[in-house]
Amino acid sequence: MAPGPVDSVPPAAGAAIALHAAADRLRVLVDGMPAGKARADSLAALDALTLAAWRGGDGGLRSFLERSPDGVAVHRGARMVFANPALLAVLGYTLEQIVGRNPLDFVHPEDRAVAGARVQAAVVHGLAAPPRVERFVRRDGTVVSLEVSSLPMPFEGVPAVIVFARDVTVRVRALAERAEALTAAERALTARDELMAVVSHDLRSPLAATRASAELLVRFATDHRARHLAETILRSSGRMDRLIADLLDVAAIESGHLSVQPTPQGVGGILDEAIEALRPLAEASGAKLVRAGAVPTVTIHCDRGRVLQVLGNLVGNAIKYAPRGSAVVLRADVHADGVRVAVEDQGPGIAPEDAARVFERYYRSRRPGGGPGTGLGLYIARGIVAAHGGEIGLDSEVGRGSTFWFVLPQARP
Repeated sequence: MAPGPVDSVPPAAGAAIALHAAADRLRVLVDGMPAGKARADSLAALDALTLAAWRGGDGGLRSFLERSPDGVAVHRGARMVFANPALLAVLGYTLEQIVGRNPLDFVHPEDRAVAGARVQAAVVHGLAAPPRVERFVRRDGTVVSLEVSSLPMPFEGVPAVIVFARDVTVRVRALAERAEALTAAERALTARDELMAVVSHDLRSPLAATRASAELLVRFATDHRARHLAETILRSSGRMDRLIADLLDVAAIESGHLSVQPTPQGVGGILDEAIEALRPLAEASGAKLVRAGAVPTVTIHCDRGRVLQVLGNLVGNAIKYAPRGSAVVLRADVHADGVRVAVEDQGPGIAPEDAARVFERYYRSRRPGGGPGTGLGLYIARGIVAAHGGEIGLDSEVGRGSTFWFVLPQARP
């Protein structure tokens, strides 16, 4: 015959339950006493009695809670009656310093209103509280974040509220740092956008006036020195205008607002226009710009101006590193996923550690003979190709040149 409930309780646990019950009944009487030394002494004696009961009991629940790796506290009404070693370690108190105190004594002042509602819901209405993060103050004054939940249930035979607490300080701190970093990044983006607005208007307007004046001087100046100076101004203002355009493109790429307006375009026409525009640059550097192979008679869906910008960046980069007298080759081929356009040079090639980063913003490889640059051209090229839903890449070997390529989708019939 199975033992009944009373028979199944170990003698030590039964004594502890009886002692708890007696202490709770006495506490009701003591709580009704007038405030003063007698009442305080009686409450202290009852706290000691509760502590002794906890230590003397041998109930299964108490043993389970004591061994829990998470913090556990038990309170009856507004008085703590139990705290396991895990919680004591987190808060830095001993058991004697915990028992008898109000559970809200350990809560951070700014979180006491919320914690008080949780305690009241459990004590008065018998409602469990789902996990939520509250701040607690350790004995040394430092603050920890605990994920707490409350469960009204008997503890050693007496109604109580069991509070489970998990230390999430590290997680909360990491989330706070992440939120702070995100806020800082958003502020930086706002500042960048404001700067780009200034750049696009307050710098470009006077720059356009400077270019127009320089063009007039080049056209009508009769003095050779004056014309030479005007040409220098014109070239410098052109470089500045291109730099401003690059900075605006970078801002648009990073914000996801790069504008492309795709229309059906013939591949051959785009390559011919690129070669015609860039051949003077190649000849000035002692290189030849040529087109190799038959151009596929297919149509791609692209923004013509933006694709010419990509070709300008890739070809300009190839010319920069091409040896004098060598050829920079453009070719186009049809692939299963679109049309592949490639720019090949016979330069020094790119080391693997540089090849992995050449499309990064402001990155400049350590190849010899590159000269000055902003490190934005390839980054912008990648952004433009990505805005078309295409792919861009690099094939290179040190000492054997480089091939930059991109693939764009064919236009649908």
